[in-house]
Amino acid sequence: MARDRPRHDLGTEACFAYALPVLLLLLVALLTTSSARGQTQGDLEDHARHNPSQSTADHRRFSELDGPFDINEISKVCLDCHNEASLQIHETTHWTWEVTNGRSDRKLGKKMLPTTS
Repeated sequence: MARDRPRHDLGTEACFAYALPVLLLLLVALLTTSSARGQTQGDLEDHARHNPSQSTADHRRFSELDGPFDINEISKVCLDCHNEASLQIHETTHWTWEVTNGRSDRKLGKKMLPTTS
């Protein structure tokens, strides 16, 4: 007698099937772009030191930011002052990226995911 196989949520499987290759591609692109330019962590720190941000505040002067912080604490500390940041990120490429799959012409990207608002 054959055993019944459990049913899987195809939506979740499809999401992973597309998300994993896209994330791997982005990681490879990031690593090769940085190494192709010959940039090291020291180079990036040097650039930051000689090219200050356009911020209107010197964040090094705030004792609230002395840390150390764990990964959850740092976001909370930032959002205490930057209270619109969580809304503003939805307008950046971090949130709005999209790409067309060359094989299926289907649009993929974070902005294509259903929202739960």
